[in-house]
Amino acid sequence: MLMREDRIAEPKHHSRFFDELGAAWRRALDACPDLPAKPSDALVQTLLQAIWGARRYRLLLQDGPLPTEVWIAEMEQLCLRALGARPNAA
Repeated sequence: MLMREDRIAEPKHHSRFFDELGAAWRRALDACPDLPAKPSDALVQTLLQAIWGARRYRLLLQDGPLPTEVWIAEMEQLCLRALGARPNAA
């Protein structure tokens, strides 16, 4: 499906998807009173694109160098650090 998505979705659909997903992330982060500071819109979009792009690339690789659960945990820690929250000790 990933290899054929350009035949299914036009660029405007990708833009709309990221706009809506970014807005959902913004609302979710705005609802987190325990963050040390409100993240900028640029940071929210950067994290969203980095995580979404990495996830899609992992799907193409199929057998990544790390087990999926380890990769997810590390991505979570990256997000927490970027947001200024205290990451859990691994």
